[in-house]
Amino acid sequence: MHRHLPILLASLLLLSACDRQRERAQPPAATDTAAPSAQPAVQLPPDLRARAEAFVAAWNANDPDVLVGFFTEEATISVADSTYEGREDIRRRWLPNAGSVNGLRFDEPRVEPAGEDYTVAGRHVYTVQPPEGGPYQVTGTHTFTWTRDEDGVWRIRAGGTRDDP
Repeated sequence: MHRHLPILLASLLLLSACDRQRERAQPPAATDTAAPSAQPAVQLPPDLRARAEAFVAAWNANDPDVLVGFFTEEATISVADSTYEGREDIRRRWLPNAGSVNGLRFDEPRVEPAGEDYTVAGRHVYTVQPPEGGPYQVTGTHTFTWTRDEDGVWRIRAGGTRDDP
């Protein structure tokens, strides 16, 4: 299974959701007759957005040693039927597969405040290039929660992803 997907998904979903939330926050044009949204757009803290952008850059660099710093010490990540508990387990068993995901895209992202944390969820699609054989496309769903760690840095504390059959 693709154990590296949830990390990349969390970051890219967060970035995509930020952009879509910003678009929704724009006032409607004078000719727009749509009813106003029942809930205001979620505004992500600027430092969280910057952290998510740094995470994407680290993922795209395929650097597991940098990527592991984006998780809390006690983070739990579930991927299909596997669970990774703690930063060291994530680094050792999941992140070594970081280099095979390409062309990740998020559809229907949702960003929800959860106390002082932010949960991002939605659908994803990406291309996998295995060491042998041709590339193939994968779709699925994901949910990740970003929190401020004790050092004040945004990190992923929980997440999960499930690819469609």
